[in-house]
Amino acid sequence: MIGGDFEFFFYIVGVDRKTGKQYTYWSGKETAVFITNIHDRVAILGKVLEGIVELVNLAEPTRVCMFAYDEPLPEKALFKLLDVKETFHKLGFKVEELPKAQGHLGWSMERNT
Repeated sequence: MIGGDFEFFFYIVGVDRKTGKQYTYWSGKETAVFITNIHDRVAILGKVLEGIVELVNLAEPTRVCMFAYDEPLPEKALFKLLDVKETFHKLGFKVEELPKAQGHLGWSMERNT
């Protein structure tokens, strides 16, 4: 990001096994069509949260920004984002909501010093 900040985002990549073509899914609204099992969705969220820990430990950022893809966010997505924000908080970051950017919710996570 401009100014040297990090931006956190994630997406799901699907592959058509017959053609090998890849598809990028940014929205939980899209993945809800083919990731229907709640246990699978919970496992994926767990891996995203583990990834946050690994990335923060590797990159050692002082500030990270994050923006929601969908607007308005479904209630389920808000709960998932709470888990993401809580993970940053546990890693020593102060989490603040940003003014909406082009109608999308955003957060700034700054490392406590």
